[in-house]
Amino acid sequence: MVTKKEIAGLGDVKRNKLLCAVDVSDNAETPEYVVIGYKVSSSNVEFNPNVEKTADILGANYSDVTKLEISQTFEPHRLTTGEHGKLAAKLITILRNNELEKLSQFKCILIYGFLTEGAPYEADLYKSCTISVTSLGGESYVDMPITIDFGGEVEHGTVDKAIGEVKFTAVPEA
Repeated sequence: MVTKKEIAGLGDVKRNKLLCAVDVSDNAETPEYVVIGYKVSSSNVEFNPNVEKTADILGANYSDVTKLEISQTFEPHRLTTGEHGKLAAKLITILRNNELEKLSQFKCILIYGFLTEGAPYEADLYKSCTISVTSLGGESYVDMPITIDFGGEVEHGTVDKAIGEVKFTAVPEA
């Protein structure tokens, strides 16, 4: 169970404190989590709550949140070389080979960098995420906007840094 943490720092939280790392490895035994966001100008985490509304026999209205369907968008998500290009290269290979089932087999880490002053950063590892590619192209450069739907078993923990390749460490359950 996650314990409540105060938002760290002074003043407003900068956008670069809410991050996502994706396992870009080709080997499930040795994950390679890379923080994505190179030249991404807009990224939002959506919780998409499933709200059930009912009225009891006395006429009172009630509502319950029964689940969250968490997703994050990355737009434009520029194609590039090197470490920042590993996810795009993997996605293009999946699309070119029409191996669509692999789009739902990603491990992703949602990083809450604003809950501590520095590393390690609070993070949640989702073990069965889907990455949807919405388009490929652009004016001057090739962009590939994506949406990540977080799913599967969730493991709470920390990551060692907030940029580049990160290492996830699970927090033992109490």
